Amino acid sequence: MSSLLREMRHGCEPAIAVDDVSAGAQLPIHAGRLYALRSGVVKEIWADAAGRGRVVDFCFPGHLIGLEASLGFGSPQKTYASVQRARLCSATCARPVGDPGSFPQALLSSVLARRIVPVYALSWMIQADAATRVAHYIVKATGLHGAGPGGGRHVLPHIPRPDIADYLGLRPESVSRVLSRFRSAGWIRGKIERIEVTNLDALKAVSVRSG
Repeated sequence: MSSLLREMRHGCEPAIAVDDVSAGAQLPIHAGRLYALRSGVVKEIWADAAGRGRVVDFCFPGHLIGLEASLGFGSPQKTYASVQRARLCSATCARPVGDPGSFPQALLSSVLARRIVPVYALSWMIQADAATRVAHYIVKATGLHGAGPGGGRHVLPHIPRPDIADYLGLRPESVSRVLSRFRSAGWIRGKIERIEVTNLDALKAVSVRSG
């Protein structure tokens, strides 16, 4: 976010705002503003033709959120909701939306990557077995959320089991069974509210297994 703000300042002085969002609330994403998550977890939801929503991604602190909508070509089928209380930082450029210089080119490239890469990753993942899917989620959350104190150990943010299951295309009971296997193997410990990763290498190996 800071590097993008520096690029934006080469033609305008961005106006910055910080908002607190309560748990479970939908995030208002407006065209012409750039949003970054400072704390908490946000889920990205895609609604199908029948209006049924599915979790397709999670956003962790440091993530840019709703880039397509910020640039004015978002889809009404995609919404964002806080999983837990979140703090959102947003910035806007004085130049009008649609002006090629209103957002830096690096941001435009990032938008294209976000539209393609997660769809590919999710379509691959939902064809894998349950253990591979859950390991994929843990590795993803560990890498994005970052390491906590304790010599490289990672404590995952609390995301409800139904949301994890929805994202992985599994039943909540299947997620619980796989987590129990990982605990027995010594790769994680703790309950769903506070999962601590103790063997990330083992989980990475399982996360890339095909079927």
